[in-house]
Amino acid sequence: MAGKSFSGIEGNHLSIIGGSGRTSQAEGKKGGKKDSRLCMFCRNRPLIGPSPEKRTSSSKVCPGARPLFLGGKYKIMIRFGELVYAPLERTARHGGKGTEMNIIQVSGTGGPEQLLCKEIVTPEPKAGEVLVRNEAVGVNFIDIYHRSGIYPLALPFIPGLEAAGTVAVANSLSPEFQVGDRVCYAMTMGAYAQYTCVPVGNLVRMPAWMDSRLGAASLLQGMTAHFLSGSTYPLQEKDTALVHAAAGGVGRLLVQMARARGARVIATVSSLEKANLAREAGASEVIFYEEQDFLAQVRYLTGGKGVQVVYDSVGRNTWQKSLECLAPRGMLVLYGQSSGLVPPIDPQELAQRGSLFVTRPTLRHYLLSREELDHRSGELFQWIREGKIQVKIDKTFPLEQAPDAHRYLQARKTMGKVLLLP
Repeated sequence: MAGKSFSGIEGNHLSIIGGSGRTSQAEGKKGGKKDSRLCMFCRNRPLIGPSPEKRTSSSKVCPGARPLFLGGKYKIMIRFGELVYAPLERTARHGGKGTEMNIIQVSGTGGPEQLLCKEIVTPEPKAGEVLVRNEAVGVNFIDIYHRSGIYPLALPFIPGLEAAGTVAVANSLSPEFQVGDRVCYAMTMGAYAQYTCVPVGNLVRMPAWMDSRLGAASLLQGMTAHFLSGSTYPLQEKDTALVHAAAGGVGRLLVQMARARGARVIATVSSLEKANLAREAGASEVIFYEEQDFLAQVRYLTGGKGVQVVYDSVGRNTWQKSLECLAPRGMLVLYGQSSGLVPPIDPQELAQRGSLFVTRPTLRHYLLSREELDHRSGELFQWIREGKIQVKIDKTFPLEQAPDAHRYLQARKTMGKVLLLP
């Protein structure tokens, strides 16, 4: 590429360097005409460069935008106010062949200390995949199960199932997603990284009003609450549900969705602050499970009838009493085990207690088709946009502090979503 080029990086945008020096992102005066359209990345800066009639759809970037990869061969650069295309091998920086990225790797199962920050070569997407630049990564209890070996995986591995960001490298065989598209994904291993190769079938396009933090905070836990309340046990207006850990990430969303479906919710929490969050989410009654016998309280609150469903993410410490809280033909939904694994259950006990049902569902089996993914994510995003569902981000950690994020989550201190920021 003739002339002076640049590679200066600032935050989420690329700064122009060359000729007379650094171009101001705010003013964008050097070398180009202003354009009233908005940048596809920052959404609020005017475009700089050739006149609009000379632009292509790929040219919608401002002077501060990150470089874009085009079909794995070229990258958009800005030189003297004009958009130019440089061969990828000459400007390899983000996702290009041979470049490196930061990851969190688990080489041996155990405690949070097993989460080690390393640098590896940025992967190249295979057929049916795109490379996503992760801007926010969701931290979930299943990540702890993977790290600790409760759910064994081949070692070494990059943990994490959920993130949101921007498509950095697209695939010509998957034209539905292009470079620069803002996306989020779930149920894809390897999210604790700056870049992740994601199957196109797992990608969800984020609405224009949604930022990456909200996308990463809402998708996996939101779709989990969606299938638990709408499919595993389809809640109705006559139902009463007991929700454990009701102020946590999934718990708080589950309370809101149960109320949106017309059910009465009894919530269990560990503190006054969490009780307030559960009530704000729509819980009719709140039980402090560390101070009160939740079984006795549920029987009292239901007039001895019991509840139609218990959503239990705690596991070992609560499952037995959860079972005893159920009305005849009620269902115990075990969707987590933050206190430990549930021991084997004798089916005969289910008959003796009222022909009860017990299930251990997982999100993957409720996303068996593209139609299911689009339905669950679409309805979730619609409810968020309409204000029916409030997503609370509790705390964020830099990617390299993943061990601290796991300790925080394991301590059951959370009152919302925990995120890593690469």
